[in-house]
Amino acid sequence: MLYSYFLVALGGALGSVFRFGISGFLKPENSWPWPTFVVNILGSVLIGLLVAYLQVSPKSVWRNELLYLGVVGFCGGFTTFSAFSKELFYLLENQSVVLFLLYSIGSLALGVIAFALAYFLVLRLSS
Repeated sequence: MLYSYFLVALGGALGSVFRFGISGFLKPENSWPWPTFVVNILGSVLIGLLVAYLQVSPKSVWRNELLYLGVVGFCGGFTTFSAFSKELFYLLENQSVVLFLLYSIGSLALGVIAFALAYFLVLRLSS
C-alpha cells in the first residue's frame, strides 16, 4: 500500500516538473494560453496510450507500477485535464450522451464559477 502512494507521489512530482518545464518553454501568444493548451493535449494523449496499454496487457508485470506512477501520478501531476478527457470518453463509449454533456458543461461552468467566487471572496476579504 505504501509502495502505491510512493509511486503516485513520484509520478505526480515528475508530471508537475514536466508541466512547469513546458510552461517555461512555451509562452502565451496573442492571449492564447499555449502552455496550458499543449499540456492538456499531451496529457490526454499520454493517458490514452497508458490506459489502452493497460487494457491490452492485463497481465503485464509492471501493471500496477504503470497505473500508479504513470496514469494516476504523472498524468495527474501533469494535468487533471487528462483524467477529465478519459472520463468523458468513457461516458461516450457507454453511450451516455446526456451524462457526457452534463459532466463536460457542468465541470467547465462550475469550475469557472467556483474560481470566480473564490477569487472575488479573497479580494473582498483583503480590502
